[in-house]
This record gives sequence, C-alpha cells and structure tokens, in this order.
Amino acid sequence: MPTGPTPYAPPLPGFPDQTAYKQRLASEVTRLKSYEDTVLPQKRLDSDKEVVDIKLRFQGMANKGLIKRYGVSVYAKYDDTPEGQEHTNEVVLGKVSNRRLPQQDRSNYEQLSLDLDHYIETDEGKSKFGLIEELAPLDVKEVTDPELLTRLETQQDEEYVDIVFGDDRATSARKFEDMQDWLGDSFISEVNTDLVHYCRVHIDKDKLEEVVASYSGIIGVEKPIEVILSSGTQMAMDGNYELVDETEGSNPVLILDHPVNTAHPLLAPACLSQVGDAYVTGGETHGSQVASLVIHGIKLNSSGRLVLDNKVRPVNVFPLANGQRLLNEQALIDAVQQYSANDKVLIANFSVNNYGIYDRRKIHRLTVLLDELSVKHNCIFVVSAGNLFKGWPQPLIDQVLNIGYPTYFDSPITCILPPADGLNPISVGSIAYRSSPNSLAGPKEPTPITRRGFMKTKGYCLVKPDLVHYDSNYDTNYSSEDDGPFMAHPDGGLIRGPGTSFATPLVAHDLAMIAKKYPAYTANSLKALLIHFAQPLTSTQISDENMLKSMTGHGLPDLDRTLNSLSTSTTIVIEDTIKVNSRKRVKIPIPAVLAGSSRKRLRLRKTLVYNPLVNPVSPGLYNPILISAKIVRSDDQPVDNGTTQSYLDGAAKKANVKTYPAVEKNTKEHMGVFWQLEVTAEGVNDQVDSNLVQAYSVAVTIEDMTHNEATDIYQDITQMINVEVGVDVEL
Repeated sequence: MPTGPTPYAPPLPGFPDQTAYKQRLASEVTRLKSYEDTVLPQKRLDSDKEVVDIKLRFQGMANKGLIKRYGVSVYAKYDDTPEGQEHTNEVVLGKVSNRRLPQQDRSNYEQLSLDLDHYIETDEGKSKFGLIEELAPLDVKEVTDPELLTRLETQQDEEYVDIVFGDDRATSARKFEDMQDWLGDSFISEVNTDLVHYCRVHIDKDKLEEVVASYSGIIGVEKPIEVILSSGTQMAMDGNYELVDETEGSNPVLILDHPVNTAHPLLAPACLSQVGDAYVTGGETHGSQVASLVIHGIKLNSSGRLVLDNKVRPVNVFPLANGQRLLNEQALIDAVQQYSANDKVLIANFSVNNYGIYDRRKIHRLTVLLDELSVKHNCIFVVSAGNLFKGWPQPLIDQVLNIGYPTYFDSPITCILPPADGLNPISVGSIAYRSSPNSLAGPKEPTPITRRGFMKTKGYCLVKPDLVHYDSNYDTNYSSEDDGPFMAHPDGGLIRGPGTSFATPLVAHDLAMIAKKYPAYTANSLKALLIHFAQPLTSTQISDENMLKSMTGHGLPDLDRTLNSLSTSTTIVIEDTIKVNSRKRVKIPIPAVLAGSSRKRLRLRKTLVYNPLVNPVSPGLYNPILISAKIVRSDDQPVDNGTTQSYLDGAAKKANVKTYPAVEKNTKEHMGVFWQLEVTAEGVNDQVDSNLVQAYSVAVTIEDMTHNEATDIYQDITQMINVEVGVDVEL
C-alpha cells in the first residue's frame, strides 16, 4: 500500500495540481502505447514480443496491490529521494505480460493501459494510480548509467559496457546466445549465474539503443569494473636476511589480481602455479605487492628474519584490453570453482581499486556475484573498500580537498565501492601505520585515502567496512608519505605505497593464519573469530562515533588474541544450523571456578555470523534472513537480548554480522552449570522458503573480570564439555 500518515512519518504531499498531474501521466501512457506499437514488433525473440518492460516510480512506498493486480514481475526495486524532497520514492522495474491467457479478454498490459485511461478520465481507481509519480517503458535513457550515457553521447565512440538482465538464468542464456550471433566480435563475454546475468559488449550509442530495443529484461547498462593502480616508493634490500618458510598446513589464498612474479625470492617458496598470464619484467607491481602482504603480513623489512606465513595462488583477473584493465569476471568465477573444497574454506583476496561514485540505490552486479560465490563455494572474499582521489577529475578532487580531512567524509562521494558493500565478503578500509609531524592523520586514524560505509541509507544498516588495517599516510599537501608496511617489488627490493588495496591483504593474511590453525572451522566461524577479537578504534580527529564506526567497522584485527587463549578467558565457537522461522537453544558451559562472588566477575561477549544466499531484487531485503542470539541463564532468565550496540541497532535488523555488548554479572548463583544460547531465525518476507536451513556460527568469550591467575577457565570449560559430549573439543 502507498505510504500513509503514521506517528513517525508526515503524510505524503500528493499532487496539488491534479490537472497537470493527469496530463503528465496521460503523456506517459501515450509513450507506453507508442512503445507497444513501435518497439515490441522489433523484439528479436518471440517471447520478448509478449512482454512490456516498465518503470514505476511511486510517491512513497510501492503499491503492492497494483503490482499484484496487473501481474508485474519485479526485476528490481530501489529507493530514490530527489534533492530537496523529504519523502522517499520507491522505484520498481518490472515486466508486464502482453499475452492473453486462455479465458482472458485482455492481457495484463492491456488491462493496465485501459484502467489508466479510465482513471485519467474519471478519477476512478485513485487508490491504485493516485500516487504514481512516473510510468515509463525501459529504454536506453531509463536503464543506462548517466555518466556512461553522457560519455557515449559526447564521444560517439565504441565503449565497453555491461548489459544487465533481470531474467532467470535459462532465459538470459538464450538471449546471450542470440546476442553473440548478432553482434559477433562486439560481444565480449557473459556472466550468467543463478542470481547474476549480464554480458559485456563493445558498441556505440546507436548500437546500444538497438540492443535495448531488441531485448526484454534489460534493467541496467553500466561501466565494467576497471582497475586503477596506485604507485609507491621503492627501496633496495641489503641482502642480509634469513627467509623462514612456515607455510606448512596453509590452505593457499587466491590472489585475484594482476600477474605475480612467482620467481621473486620473497614470494617463490609460498607461490603455487599462476593462473593466467605470467608476470613480465617491468610490468604492473600491484599483484606482487598484494601477494607479499598475504604471505608475510606486516613483517617484511630490508634485512633480518623474514617469515613466510601463508601460501598463495595468483590468478590474473585484470587482463589488458584496448589499453584498459577490465575485470574478467569469468576468470574469477573459474578460479573459485576450481580451487574451492567442501572440507576447507577458500580465502580469496580481491583488492579492487575501482574509480567511481556509488549511491547503492541498486545493488551492483559484482556485489551480488561475490555474495553468491561465497555461499556456494565455501569461500571468504576479502575486498578493499576502494580509494578516494585516484582517477578522479581534478575539479572534483579540488572540491573535496578544499573541504579538508576528515570533514570531507561527510560527503556521499566518499562511500565505499562495490563489492565492498556485500554481506558475505569481508570489506577492508585503512588506517595510518605511522605518522610524522606533517601527517594528516594520526597513528591508527582513518587514512585520507580510505572510504566510509553508508550512513542514513534506508534499508542499508550493515557495518561496512567490516575491518581496517594499515596503510600509508598523507601529508598536509595530500601527497602520500609512503610510510605503510613494506611490500615486495616484483623486480627486486621492497616498496611502500598508499591504497586500501594494501590494507586488504593484511586482513587476508590474518584470516589465513586463523584458518591454518583451525582448518576444520567453517567460513562463518573464521569470520566470526576475526571480527570478535578485532580492536575497536578511537580517534582524536573524528568526534562523531557513528562516522568513526562507518569508517573503521569492527576495528583492527588482533591476531595474537585470536589465536591464543588465556587461563582467565576462553572463547567457544558454536557452529550450527537453524531452520527459518524457528528458535533453538544451544548449551554454553559456565565454569564453577567463577562461583561465589557477590561483585561482578563474569563477563560474556558474543559475535554472530551467518552467510545467507542474498535476495538481489531490493536493497532493503538484500539479506532475506534475520538471525539473532541471546544468552539465557540455567533458570531460564535472559541475561541479555538480541540487540547490538546503539550504533549497530540498525545492523541488528539487517546485518549478517552482529557484535553484541559485553554482559557483566555477579557469580553468586547459577555457576558451574550450562547456560543456553537462544538463537532465533526469521524470514524477512513470505517469499523466503520456510524449509530453508541456514548455517551460522557464534563466538562466545567467557572471562574472569578479576583476572585471577589462580583460576583456569580453559581447563574447567574443557572438562565440562568433555563430560557433556564425551569427546575432546578444541576451544
């Protein structure tokens, strides 16, 4: 139903000049009928001639009754709030059948047109049509990224464009086959999974208009992902170092990047065979830099003991095409499919340096693709939040820099780029590794080049980026100080440089170290542990807590705390599944060694992670399953609830990663028994399969707040679990 007045929202203003409104709507109906007469007969496939693609923009929420009444099959939904307008419009892209079914006098499209005409003439049907702000067929103007459309119109040259379809997989496959026959060499590639359907073509605006007019189901024409690389300062090594290989037991991390110099002495012992083009001397340095950070972490130096922690498998996913480095999505998909295994989590580092501005009205195809691959192939992607300034037009750079650090992070242009906004990947921003008297940021402050998550965005309440790691700082003239961790330069020596591209593999390094120690843990558990022990950051320069959280997420990983337990603090990882629209309880041991104190002694912390198969149609429903967890005492009294911290309250409703505030209790009662973790799962709407079973993990830390070294929580909990289940369990 359309948005109405509520205690929390003012009534919609309506259309004060009804005559002018109806005249505009009538012209849009005429345009739709013209589309039926001129475009539909040209459709290349028979089934396309029976479908009309439309865009409906409502004042307020979409009218569900109208959508159901005329059988509108929805491709995508997004919210749109024009500048200066208080209320939000919901925009629906979908198809209406123009085929008359048996015993149907008119098709759904014909009935819609007739009823619209009748409303315009008589005002009958106002409840359905009275809040339609716009009704239009989907043409080139409606579906093409505005910046790309301007470039096509201005240059009149052929461009690489990605054409996105809203159909199912089988229908898209049929259309891609037909397009390839028609366009020949101009048809470059396709990506067609269960959730994502798009093809890349190399065409000009005239041909693009012809393509859009020839196929139903096109909901987007967008620029391909193009990588823009950072540079840095190189230094020589003195050769006086000891290389120590500690990669035994490491599950290789995929380096989805440019070619890596696998013969480099600092990389060779840890590199498996490269997929795709080999490295060429004097070529791009990016892949080798990223690989070295996954292998060594922040420990590289020009001399001394250099430890290789993790193995890597380089995969070139950015081949050069006509002077551009475009992402080859199929190479990425093939690598994930080939190297994934059910019994081990595949970690894939994807350091995207993509230039762009992204408002997340619609969910980007690459975001959906990585989310889908994560679930289907037991994979954790670690992706960069993206960089500011690199590749921007100079006037835009000047405009932002004039605002100054850190105030410019208030601007929407500084939001993270896809696929860093996905549910299942770990997205990474950056903080300063060190600072000088001339630095813009202090140590562990957000770097001037990093990006922030979305704030005050309807339907988007995730904490993004998830984590941060170290990067180079900038000076007051906005020049990189190249003072981040060292990386391997592929032609020898070391290099430092700026970019969230280089913070990202440091997180992948830490994640791979956890996976090496706990090879049987699921993707949810590894992610939960990394986030559970991350250190939240403070800032002397960013006073707004919500802004700081949107830039630093859950904080900086603490690998030592994650890998090692204390006698006074132990973490249990619970791996389980739950059926949608159900509740279950899992036992948690509370050790007797803590019993007897009238003051607060017991501290409990929990982090919940699950990996849903996403709903790509609407940002507000992107996470189709909501899971929460609370702790219940042995006498059935709740100890806490499923709500996260104040600045994460929205995330409690939308996110698949939930960090909860610590619970502190006295220990006079109910010690030495099993408490329970009560987990609740529900679908966000009736479209979620009621038989769906979702995997999840919860990390629960049980801590003695007195830190009495005489206590041994670890041993006590281990014994309780062994007695309960009859087997040894690793904590």
